[in-house]
Amino acid sequence: MCTPSLRGERRWVIMATMNTGPVRLDRHARHVLLKEIGGPGQAKLANASVAIIGAGGLGSPASLYLAAAGVGRINLIDHDVVDLSNLQRQILFRTADVGVDKARAGEAALKALDPQIDCEALVARVDATNAEHLIAGADLVLDGTDSFQTRHHINKACHNLGIALVSGAVGRWDGHVSVFASGPTKSKSSVHRQPCRAFRARFAPRWGNLRTNGYCWCPNRSDRHDDGIGSDKGYHWGRHAFDWPHLDV
Repeated sequence: MCTPSLRGERRWVIMATMNTGPVRLDRHARHVLLKEIGGPGQAKLANASVAIIGAGGLGSPASLYLAAAGVGRINLIDHDVVDLSNLQRQILFRTADVGVDKARAGEAALKALDPQIDCEALVARVDATNAEHLIAGADLVLDGTDSFQTRHHINKACHNLGIALVSGAVGRWDGHVSVFASGPTKSKSSVHRQPCRAFRARFAPRWGNLRTNGYCWCPNRSDRHDDGIGSDKGYHWGRHAFDWPHLDV
């Protein structure tokens, strides 16, 4: 091994002493140097599986960043084809991709970025019959779709399978992103159970902005949601263990 410079000494020491496992230090050394990530964090990324539904204006940059960060498996799910008008914002694609399935063009782009990641293109429209099948095995689901009905099916599938859901949306100059962990927390006590997207869809339009410095009115009724997703905590006012940024939108 060559003699390290003073500037790169710490990097070389880490490379020489740590058990790297699935971590590729030649590619992800900058991550490993971050104390918040390090070798163990990078190994978790390498072993993680993410399903991205919608390879459009949200799914495109998200998939590129996740692949570059070292996420080991990415499933791209989209039924649409690349249109020339998409290229203004959907940075995953190139002019030569026009007319190609977004999922397949995206798979090729991600493998060109990092040939060692496991990427699968799934050309399918998500609905009530296939949602759970399409996301099964994922550790995290990113929803970048533009259909409320599709979002409902994704939310229900994530809840049923116990998968955390990251839901994003953008319109003109405004956007929001929310994390729903009803699936991973549904077996916990009612105090630690977190809401799903159906909670926002059902109650937010009625009460408007419910966020008040971390305190919020929580109308989780014992009669459950219409689709069986909900909580039995009853009506109460108080601070919760989770934040409610999605209720601001």
